[in-house]
Amino acid sequence: MLDLVIMFSPIVIIPVSKRVRIDLDLIARILLAFFLASAVCIAISFGLYGKESGILGTFGGYYMPLAFAFVVLQLYNSLKLVKAVVFIAITWTFGLVSEWLGASYGLVFGHYHYNLTPFYFGSVPLMTPFSWVIIIYFSYGITNLLYSSLGNFRLGFKRYAVPMTLIAIPAILASIDAIIATNLDLLLDPVSVAPGVAGWVWEDGGPFFGVPISNFIGWFLVTFLAMFIFRAYLNSGNPTAPTHPPADFRAPMMYFAYLLVHSGLAIGIGRSEFVLIGVGAMSPFLLLSLLCWIKKVTQAVPAGGSGE
Repeated sequence: MLDLVIMFSPIVIIPVSKRVRIDLDLIARILLAFFLASAVCIAISFGLYGKESGILGTFGGYYMPLAFAFVVLQLYNSLKLVKAVVFIAITWTFGLVSEWLGASYGLVFGHYHYNLTPFYFGSVPLMTPFSWVIIIYFSYGITNLLYSSLGNFRLGFKRYAVPMTLIAIPAILASIDAIIATNLDLLLDPVSVAPGVAGWVWEDGGPFFGVPISNFIGWFLVTFLAMFIFRAYLNSGNPTAPTHPPADFRAPMMYFAYLLVHSGLAIGIGRSEFVLIGVGAMSPFLLLSLLCWIKKVTQAVPAGGSGE
């Protein structure tokens, strides 16, 4: 019950903030801090015991509800209500439908079934679509950080401004979103299907530690399509110029936390090679994000000193 209260707390916090003048960005930062602390705790618990255990495991078990609550507030702060709702609706729906097609009919990802309960439609765990919202959000946020560091580049000539804004730029950025999310799954999926965890089972196996290549193609396509639609929607209000999404280092922090959590689980089940795969796949985007943030911070400091 507490996990649901945490997840949906922004539904109460946002309207109350308009009457009581609560600093929503401060609340978002507090939620992020609790999420990061929870992720560290669950990673340690996984690493030591291979499961959620003791106080560390109990507090760590709330890392996903805390992540979702933070994402909702962060989206509201950066995109405002309507666009935040559109983002959540698109990503949640794509997550649910793709997982249902996969678990029920073997489409999108391949043939698999979950060992987690309870289910939507008898096949998709309740938390799974919310997990897609979180993962696609921080993939979107990292791409935005990289995009902003390039000066929000513009493609094409004036006569092609509309197709570039509504098709080319959303497609390029959505492709990067999809790569970031898929690289996470290079760690997440092998760990989750390994003996001792078995959150889901690939019925026909696969060449990548029991995971089929179709799964990663599916991850790319689901993230790409969801983000292409959303990014095109963002630009549709002014099709002659692309919308410049806000950049923030909070998304890479979440990406790192997910690397930490699943690395801890990999160590706990004795599969340290999965950690190397995760670090190899995810660290390039973490390092690029760090460089972009350093560039942003240094540009904000006046030449010749601190400005005091």
